[in-house]
Formats: sequence, structure tokens, C-alpha cells
Amino acid sequence: MSDKMLKKILVVISENFSNGVRADFITDNQIRRAYKLRYSDEEIPASFSVMNFIKKVSFYYSGKYYFVTALNRGRIFRLVDKVLNAGNMIVYYDEFFSRYRGKLNDWHVKTSSVLGALLRTNDSQYYFSDKYFAVNKFVRLGDVIEYKIRALPLGVPFTVEQIHEQLSFVPSSEIERALSNPRKYSKTIDGKYLLTEQLSFDLSEINEVRRGLLSDLKNDGHAIFNVQEFPNTFALNPEFSEATIRGVVFDRFLSKDFSRHGNILTVHGAACGGSNLLKRFCSLREEMTLNELNDRARKLGILRQTTVIEVAMDSMIRVSKNIFVKDSFIKFHTSAIDEALTPFVKGRIIALRDVTSFDKFDPVKDTRGFEWEWNIYLLESFLRKVSRKYKFHTLKATSLVTGAICPRDKIFLNYIDLMSAVVMQENIPLDTNSIDAFLIEKNFRTRRVESLSTSIIERAHVMSLAI
Repeated sequence: MSDKMLKKILVVISENFSNGVRADFITDNQIRRAYKLRYSDEEIPASFSVMNFIKKVSFYYSGKYYFVTALNRGRIFRLVDKVLNAGNMIVYYDEFFSRYRGKLNDWHVKTSSVLGALLRTNDSQYYFSDKYFAVNKFVRLGDVIEYKIRALPLGVPFTVEQIHEQLSFVPSSEIERALSNPRKYSKTIDGKYLLTEQLSFDLSEINEVRRGLLSDLKNDGHAIFNVQEFPNTFALNPEFSEATIRGVVFDRFLSKDFSRHGNILTVHGAACGGSNLLKRFCSLREEMTLNELNDRARKLGILRQTTVIEVAMDSMIRVSKNIFVKDSFIKFHTSAIDEALTPFVKGRIIALRDVTSFDKFDPVKDTRGFEWEWNIYLLESFLRKVSRKYKFHTLKATSLVTGAICPRDKIFLNYIDLMSAVVMQENIPLDTNSIDAFLIEKNFRTRRVESLSTSIIERAHVMSLAI
């Protein structure tokens, strides 16, 4: 095979398959036919393997053989050398390809990924990765960006565009991503950046806040971060939002002492769920009002009052509508109170609010030396925690105190089961209006819910068949 014919074969391949030859598609005969159309007076010898030739003079990438002549490869490599020698320490393929698209297309490189694959075949002094090429393998984008930033005027915020002007072969998105590291860079209110280390801080103010947070942690098991004030530090950095300054203050000065979960600070490794933290808060209190409880829950991000009350009553006794007391402070005369309840219950299911008189209930002693008057809230706590004869059931805990009392030997799968049983017990007609009117009037529940009433009717029918 003469060199002249080999060059002609190269011409045919480059003209007909400039975007790569798929290995599972192309055949010798296709190349032979294309050659015959281009050079009608001659044919490729039958003994010559075109596919072996393609493999020898091309590079394989992602299922294709890409054919770029030695001449064009040399042009591409020289262009890369020129760009790197111009002081560009790091060059991304996408940016390079976009800048030199016309030339690269002429040289049969049609995409930036093909360009990258080609360059990685080059035995060069430079470093070629999947996303970029650089002057050597130790170059990191973050280091290059920081080097450029430190050459800017000290303490003057800069933009992504300013850095991109100096790193024109790096996508703006990559620069912005690198600048999003809050430990190194902070973003101003108007979208500029500054090295975090160049912010100003009032250390005495921050240390005072730390002492307060440590005290909260000791007293409550957690601390609330977003309510802390740093007026002097805010004033020293007017270009930045308070949220940004708080984040920097925490990372630089508080992260060794606390673990942060949104606006909640705990010791490192502590459970951080809102309910767990509220439970811990309640367990450390001797007495607390409902307003204090709700305020703490809001700060912990707990919005459902049913959850708030349920958590509080795990570790406290609700002695009135607005007051919770540490459960170890309250002493019940359990057997006497159970006996006082018996005339109301009479072996049946009754509403909690059917207990309308507490005249025969033994006084509730507080270990601190005073008594609590009986009320429906205190009764609920007694039934939840202490009673040996009776149980309390409810759909959800609320300030309205809805629910039922039943003998402890009565077993129900859930509250729907219990409401179905009380409907059957009181011979309430099995229609939604009658059931809703009865259950709401007697304070078994607070409002109409059609799907709930339907489930009660279905369950009551099943119960009636079992009788």
C-alpha cells in the first residue's frame, strides 16, 4: 500500500466521518464505496483492512473511533500550549471549545468532550483531567481563584465577573460554585464577595454571646441561635446580611462548642429533633406556663399544639389550663381518687368532661408545700400517668381537653374503636349527623369530620354483628 493511497483513504474518512466512526456500524465496504466515489479511477485493494487502519490512526472514545490527522492533532496541541503559556493556569474544555469552535470544527473535533478525550491521549508536560487541563496536576481551581482574589485591593468586595475576566477559560458557574464556600468567602447584600477572614468582629461581644449560649445549653439542653444579637459586629460589616454574619460567627467562633441544627444549638452528638429538645427543656423545668411552652416550641420550629402538649405531658403534670409542673412534685392518693371516679364511670365509657364535680377527690399535694385544686386538666394528667383502674383516650391532645375515660380492662385498637363502642353503648343512630352531634356535644371530639364519622359507622356495624 503506497503512502499516496493511505493519504487518500485518510481524506475519504475525514470527509465522510468527521464526527467519528461508530465501531459497531462502519464496515470496510462502506469505506471502499466512499473511496470509489471520491477516486473513481482506483479501488482499495481487497487485501487491505480498512478497519485495522482506522484503529491505528484514530483514537477510541465512547463507542467511536475519532479520526483527526496528525497534522490537525499537532495544531490542537500547539493551540493548547499557546493558551497555557499565556498565563492561564487552568482551562476548562467547554470554555476552550467555545472560544475556538471554528478552528476545532475545521480540524474535525466537534464537541468539547471529544476535545478532552483527544488531549488526554497526548503525552504532555501538562495535566489533563475529565473537566479541564492545567499547567500541572497540582493546580486546583479554588487555589487559583484565591490567588487572583488576594491580588485585589484588600477588604474591597469583588464580583464573579471580576474573577472571570482574569480566568476567562473557567466557566462563571464554576467560579460562583467555588465562592459559595462560606468558610472562605462571604456574600454581600448586593451579590459581591469578600474573603471571610477579612470581615471584622467584636470578639468581646461574641464571647459574651458564647457564655449566654453555654448557660442556655446547661439549663435547657439546647440554645436558640437566631435570637442572639451581635450589634457591634453587624455594624462593622454593613455590606453583609445579618444571616451571613451569624453564619460566619458560628463557623469561626462557636462551632467547636456547639452543633448547629438550623437555629438550634446542642452539644455535639446530641439528638436534635424538635420534640426531643422540647422534652429535654420540659424535663429541666420545675414549673412552666402554657405561653412559655408555646414560645419555646415556636423557637424550636414545632407548630402543632397537639405535639407541644403531648411532649409536655410526658414529663410534667398539667395542673391547670395554663400551668405545667414537674411530675415528681405532685403526689396523688391514687386508690382514693380511683374510688372517687367510680360513681361517674360505672364500668362504662364516659367523656372526660362528664366528671363535673371534684368534691370527693382527695387534695393534690405539691412537695413544695401547697395544694392544687382539682380540674379537668389535672384529671387528664392523673388518668394518663397514675390511675390503676381507669384509662384516658383521645384523638389528639388539645387545650380544649377532649377525650374519654374507660375502665382499664377495656381494650381498644384506637380512638375510632372507642368512639364506635360509645356510640353503640349509648344507642346513637348510625348516621353521620347523629354521631357528630353526640360526640361533639359530649366532648369526645371537637368538630365534624365526615371520613371519621364514616369509619365509626363502619366499625359500629362490625361490632353489632359480634354481639
